Amino acid sequence: MMHKLFTGLALFLASLGLVFFSNVATAQAANKSVTLPDTYAGYWYVYNGYIKRYSKHFYSVKRFDFQQDQTHTMDFKAKNKSLKSLKRWFAEGSPVAYKKLSTGGYKMFWDKSNLGTLKRTTVKINGRRVVALKMKLMPGNYSYDEKFDYVHAIGFRKPRARFSTGYFDF
Repeated sequence: MMHKLFTGLALFLASLGLVFFSNVATAQAANKSVTLPDTYAGYWYVYNGYIKRYSKHFYSVKRFDFQQDQTHTMDFKAKNKSLKSLKRWFAEGSPVAYKKLSTGGYKMFWDKSNLGTLKRTTVKINGRRVVALKMKLMPGNYSYDEKFDYVHAIGFRKPRARFSTGYFDF
């Protein structure tokens, strides 16, 4: 329980980290960046977890929208585990650039700051293979010259109540 709470809080701080670095000039990053392919761009949903607050149950989902020169994150909450009716909770965005990695995937950066990595993979859900995006994101309360542990999350193209990161901070 405590590990899920810490991981969820770290994911929240990671999304704030993307906004924190949005005030840095883009000229240097634009010269080194590559175009993000359509297989990576667009909406990816991360299931954050389940919370009971004030005698009500909520399921939390974070949506990442990776664009060519920026990324947006939105927090949603739902009353049922099917995640059919999501209500927007919080939104933020920031500029970002990408660099292709030799090991596959893409590195997100801004000026000298490594914001994290994205790598497509497949996972098995109910016996079926589903395309997923492994995300390694920088926590939001660190600057690029400090040492920190990245937050790991798995995103899907549609909301799924799988692979919870444990984010409970509403």
